[in-house]
Amino acid sequence: MSNLSLPPRFREPSVLRFAEVIKAAAKNYPQAIIVNPLPLAKETYRCRFRDALKAIMEYDVCPELLAYAKIVWGDVRIEEFQDDSLIIGPNHVLRRRDKVNRIGTVLDGVVNVSTLAEEVTPTEKIILAAVVLLEAGFLSDVTFNATEDKIKQYLPSDCPLTIMEKNGRTTLF
Repeated sequence: MSNLSLPPRFREPSVLRFAEVIKAAAKNYPQAIIVNPLPLAKETYRCRFRDALKAIMEYDVCPELLAYAKIVWGDVRIEEFQDDSLIIGPNHVLRRRDKVNRIGTVLDGVVNVSTLAEEVTPTEKIILAAVVLLEAGFLSDVTFNATEDKIKQYLPSDCPLTIMEKNGRTTLF
């Protein structure tokens, strides 16, 4: 099928707009990645990202991205994250975030208590406890007032969680 006979959202220029994100999602798999959807609205970004994957997988657009798309195709989930960001990752990783929403806010309240004291540095035991709760699906994310390097020194080497640092605060999810 000629690229020009496809709807514009499946054509090469539209797919190339998401090439770096598709590569990043594949390279970081099974960990999730955080993206800023601007200048697109979040929902538009979600739809166009899925369209780009579909164009690669089903219409042979941008065959150089096929190996990357195969890694995430069929197992990708895109959700809202902090601020204006989106999180892109495998279903089994992001499903943990859903469990927290269904459980309620009690656990969120407990976690947020520790973030109220800005001067408290997380200890190894607190970090490891957070890892256990995250991996079990009881928490969707935990933010510490510490750098990524400080947190990583206490994490197990085989830790499957995604780590993101922003403004001196590190989030595990």
